[in-house]
Amino acid sequence: MVRGTVWSAIERLSLVPVLVTLGVLVVLFVAYTLAGFFLVPRLVASYVPRQAGGYFAETTVLDAAGASVGQASAGWTADPAAEEFKSLRPNRGLMEVIAKQTGGELVPAAKLDDFARALPSKQVPITENWTTPFWHQPLVFIFALACFAAEWGIRRMKGLV
Repeated sequence: MVRGTVWSAIERLSLVPVLVTLGVLVVLFVAYTLAGFFLVPRLVASYVPRQAGGYFAETTVLDAAGASVGQASAGWTADPAAEEFKSLRPNRGLMEVIAKQTGGELVPAAKLDDFARALPSKQVPITENWTTPFWHQPLVFIFALACFAAEWGIRRMKGLV
């Protein structure tokens, strides 16, 4: 009786197409997931060269018996410094933005001697990096001590001591 009531409510609300679509999506998702376990995965590799030059890669795919199934090759050139040295002119606009954002100043060549003489009297923030192990924090110690006390108290109440 309950099943008929639920089914009639589903029909009245026109949920049948929605439920069928949802069921199909679930079946497709499960099939796609299971197919991934049984299909041979593709090998994908990436290499980022650190030095400028030409590069060549060649690969051969072998089957279980050791016979060649296929070959592929690729060649490319890389020049990591090319973008940096694209223009030899200084980017004054970028330098001004960086100086303003970091609290620095842009010193023209004519005032370089004055800037060098003023360096000893300039205030420079000193930055020190401090690292403290997580276990040396007071709250961690208190938590560990509370766990120890709770475990001891539970053992005493249960008579396991």
